[in-house]
Amino acid sequence: MSERWQSYELQQVERVPGLDRAIFRERFQGQRPLIVPGGALDSPMLARWDLSYLAQAAGHARVTVAAYPEDRRDFGSIEPREMSLAEFLRGLAQPARDEVRYLFNDPSCVFARNEAITRLHVGWAAALNAGLAPLAADFRVPSFVASEEYVLAVLILGSRDNATALHYDNGGEAKVVVQVRGRKRIILFPPQAAPALRPHTHFRRPEIPGRAGSHAMVDIHAPADASASADAPAGWVAELEPGDVAYWPPFWFHDVENLDDVTMAVGVFVDEVRLPALLLRHTAHLVFQELLAGAAARARGDGAAVQGGSPNVRAGWGVELAVGDRPAGNLAELFQELERTLLATDASDVRGLWEWNGRLGRDR
Repeated sequence: MSERWQSYELQQVERVPGLDRAIFRERFQGQRPLIVPGGALDSPMLARWDLSYLAQAAGHARVTVAAYPEDRRDFGSIEPREMSLAEFLRGLAQPARDEVRYLFNDPSCVFARNEAITRLHVGWAAALNAGLAPLAADFRVPSFVASEEYVLAVLILGSRDNATALHYDNGGEAKVVVQVRGRKRIILFPPQAAPALRPHTHFRRPEIPGRAGSHAMVDIHAPADASASADAPAGWVAELEPGDVAYWPPFWFHDVENLDDVTMAVGVFVDEVRLPALLLRHTAHLVFQELLAGAAARARGDGAAVQGGSPNVRAGWGVELAVGDRPAGNLAELFQELERTLLATDASDVRGLWEWNGRLGRDR
């Protein structure tokens, strides 16, 4: 079954009741999304979690909330607000008119992690939010997720005022979403759709307006988006009810919209990444940031250790490269060429990277 979504043909995500791990690995893992209807109905979260329970169990926890005053899909306008969970919950029950808030997409939301595998304790999993830790007693990792691939779980709280624009997750984790209260609509496109969805470049000056490099330039919500190509990629759509469990593979583009006044969900990060072009693109971005920062430090002559995203990165823009005594071009332009090459290939094919590397060697 398929339906039109503005300019896009979307099919319903397959619903698989009682999914077991063998079927998941054979038919879905790393391949396509799925919904397990009612897959979490026996979880203590479904029986216990409401605003008053969360306030009582973890209201003192300090969290960083995303606040954005205008476009609810514009990540670029988000301003972080640190507050107690209890304060956020009060605002969720009685929302302010001048500011939309959403508790999601921040390390302060992590309330559980895989304690048995320490190699996974990096990034967001390096430390739990101790104030949210009591909630872990109510959480059950979905049975189709292998124990060695479960990384962490995050709390997601919002309302119908919240949505996210079409993007993929830079970290490369597969995602499982357990819907606890309210409903969500999720629209999904595979990594192979990246050229048609035209994600913003990672390799531009930070002060130039625009969304992050993982966000699509194409607006799938426009009635007839002129920027959508005639061969717009096919995608998937799903609506989650309380108790439903959703899965999508690494680097899938997703657009999420809350449909009710109060929505609660748990996001589960799953470590099953392979080697898609978007992972290579993100890795190149990290290398690019370090090169910019290093170039700025060397220009000052201090060789200071730097962090990506620091003023050193901004100072490194426009650096020119040379191989021996021959100019090799602008660093940003070279990485933009790499980005175009990667996104022009099949998302599971790395040959474009080797071809680009060989051409660079020949041309210089």
